[in-house]
Amino acid sequence: MTDAARTQTVHRGVSAATESLRDAVARVAAVARDRAVFESAALLIPIGLVGLTHATGPMLWLIASAYLVASAWLAVRAHERGGSAGWTEARILLAVGMVAAGQLLTGTTGLLSVVYLPIIALAAFGSPRLLVLALVASVLAHLTSETIVRHAFLESVERALGFASAAGLVAFGTRGEVQRLERARHRLRRAVRSDRRRARHIAGIEAIGRVLAGQGPTPAAFDDVVERISTEFGYRYVSVYLGDDRLVTLVAQRGYTELVETFDGERGIVGRVMRTQRPVLVADVSRDPDYWVLNPDVTSEICTPMLAGGEFLGFLNVESTDRRLDTTDLRLMTTIADRLAAALIIGRERQRISERADLFHHLHEFSEAVSSTLDAEQLHRAIARRASLVVPADVVTLHLLDPEHGRYLLRAIEGNSYLALGSEVRPGEGIAGRAVRDRTMVIDDAAPQLPTLRTVAAGFLAEEPPPPMLGASVPLVRDGAVLGALTLMRHDRARRFTELERDALAMLAQQAVLAVTNVSLHAEVAELAMRDPLTGLFNRRYLDPAVQQLFARQARLPVEERVPIAAIMFDLDHFSQLNNRHGHQIGDAVLRTFGEILRSRMRTTDLVGRFGGEEFVAILYRASLDDAMRIADEVREQLTATPIPGSDGEELRASVSAGCATVGPDQESPEELLRAADVALYMAKRAGRDRVCAA
Repeated sequence: MTDAARTQTVHRGVSAATESLRDAVARVAAVARDRAVFESAALLIPIGLVGLTHATGPMLWLIASAYLVASAWLAVRAHERGGSAGWTEARILLAVGMVAAGQLLTGTTGLLSVVYLPIIALAAFGSPRLLVLALVASVLAHLTSETIVRHAFLESVERALGFASAAGLVAFGTRGEVQRLERARHRLRRAVRSDRRRARHIAGIEAIGRVLAGQGPTPAAFDDVVERISTEFGYRYVSVYLGDDRLVTLVAQRGYTELVETFDGERGIVGRVMRTQRPVLVADVSRDPDYWVLNPDVTSEICTPMLAGGEFLGFLNVESTDRRLDTTDLRLMTTIADRLAAALIIGRERQRISERADLFHHLHEFSEAVSSTLDAEQLHRAIARRASLVVPADVVTLHLLDPEHGRYLLRAIEGNSYLALGSEVRPGEGIAGRAVRDRTMVIDDAAPQLPTLRTVAAGFLAEEPPPPMLGASVPLVRDGAVLGALTLMRHDRARRFTELERDALAMLAQQAVLAVTNVSLHAEVAELAMRDPLTGLFNRRYLDPAVQQLFARQARLPVEERVPIAAIMFDLDHFSQLNNRHGHQIGDAVLRTFGEILRSRMRTTDLVGRFGGEEFVAILYRASLDDAMRIADEVREQLTATPIPGSDGEELRASVSAGCATVGPDQESPEELLRAADVALYMAKRAGRDRVCAA
């Protein structure tokens, strides 16, 4: 054999010896931990004490030692065989035999008979069968020892019966205490299991709360929650439905292969929950007449509603196939349902806050857009265009009051509509007319559709009217007067105007009223700034730049394309004397009368204004000198023929003198034209007044 082989053989031997030693140490340790070994050692104490005072002590100690070794051997065998009951019974019989041998050896049955009692007491901690075995074996062993030692059977029986009574009291008393301890232990175990289960539930609920807090009530979050309920709590079938007490829709589920997507509350246990809005625990679904069989393997079901402030938001449903659900499961599902309901409410509030933030942002943009212009047409278009960005709509119309004629006219429209700007809506006519008449917001889910190019073309082919629209119209009110109406229309009538959108419409109306009023006031101020307040004609401040602009435009044209321009200067005859004789009120009446004559006689392309005091000027575009003379004479004759009531009721007459002039294509200065007209006016005055002269 080579050295390597010897070395390998030695190593194998050492390894085997080490393994055997480890096994032996393990057995010794197991025996040392065995409670029965300690109990056996404790029984040797009274035996050893008796051996100290008795002549047979060495023999008694030998028996005790043999008993201890045998008991240890039985413990080892029991450990090897997995602790079967037969080895425990053998050790009880061995202990009884050891005491009986001590009684026989020492001949002292009374003293050692007490040792039977702890054997019986220890057996009481085992099964009832083990207790009966220990009791019967002890009584029989004691009776046998008494009979052999005393040689008196009847007396031994009598003493054995007394011993049996005492042993019985010890046995059944100990057993009773053991049972009470076992019940207490079982209760403690149940409490511990319940606490552990509750702790798992709390941890799971907190995990679900973190999911909902982090993701909100999104489909992914509900799917994660359902997954956690299924895996962490052990429910095989889990589903979550959201909606109201009339209809709910499935949002997440686990375990099902087929499941109803919607419930209307008409059938099943879930329908009962939707109607009553109370949680339901059905321990045995076969006994519930409302159970709707979707899976024949289901044995128990729990359905808990998700409620917030009395509002039904949906329900959480779990079903079990392997165990009966109980009130603990019901409390758990109710807690989770409350968490889900709270997440839904928080998510809804977050959504509302986000929508309100978006609304105020769009309202701010709307306010900036309608406040950035003083042009009426641009403002009207901005209101219609921007309104649909604040409150989504397919068609937006803006009707405004025409103060001159008292009619509500279409001033702007946004969307595919074939309505003509300027068309009238009467109070009570259509949704906009109803808003004007009732002075309140009108919501109509069957408003007639506004005509479009497509519907107008289809009208020639089909007699059926187009489908109605969803409309909302809000009146534009300022200081109790209705200025018009802002109307929004939707083709999809299922997209109803929410409460937030209705509030937004009211705010849009307020912003629109402010913008329209601002533009109107600006136009009035601008009109007052360029018109004479007494006659309504342009004033000198407006006339001078307007005439300059007219001549500048003329100068930009080629000479051959320039048109003639004429001017008429008017001056009321003896106006100062009329004022002095009849007063300024009559003088003002003469000025107003003459202003009305000029407005009615002149064209819209002509520039007519009060030049100062009783002087007036008219700039006539595309007019020759003859045209100017004719028009001036017609004005003069009309004033002469117009009676003016005096302060005392008499009729007064006024006259006017006029001077006319014109410029040729090569003359580009308005001053030359006005100077020539002024010269002609001077000639008319010198010629006797109440006449027209040309320069």
